[in-house]
Amino acid sequence: MLEIVRGGISVDGIDLSTLNVKVCSRIDVVSDEDIIQALHRVRLWSIVDEQGGIDEEIDLSYWSAG
Repeated sequence: MLEIVRGGISVDGIDLSTLNVKVCSRIDVVSDEDIIQALHRVRLWSIVDEQGGIDEEIDLSYWSAG
């Protein structure tokens, strides 16, 4: 996970950096189907699917920080 240099994001008073690293984490504002469709559109679904889908922890070494 990237280190936060400044600022932050919170939902309902919960700092998102304190949550587990999961694609769906604890935020469920859209359906699973919508998330999967969006991941298909940006060609990331295969990476997420290979790691067990949207409810599993993601190996961040697959993701670029740049």
